Amino acid sequence: MTTTTAPALNTAFGGDADAYREALATISEAAAAYYQTGESLLDDDTYDALVRAAVEFETDYPDQAEPGSLIQQIAAGGGGAGDVEHTTAMLSLDNVYQ
Repeated sequence: MTTTTAPALNTAFGGDADAYREALATISEAAAAYYQTGESLLDDDTYDALVRAAVEFETDYPDQAEPGSLIQQIAAGGGGAGDVEHTTAMLSLDNVYQ
């Protein structure tokens, strides 16, 4: 397993849309590896910093945000789609107090 750390990030990539898009690609690649193969391409702190910076960029520069950004998707779009069969029933917490 190879884990990469990134240098400290400027908040919201200093408004640099290219850096934002590059971060989205890195986030997508890391999420896909993690959720599909279990491999960690980035350490947790680096991944979280990239996600926070991307969210901040999208908040500060909504006109430059990618439509349907993977930041707005579960598991950054890296997880599988569809129903998952569980060996044990996944009960709603709403039912616990009834």
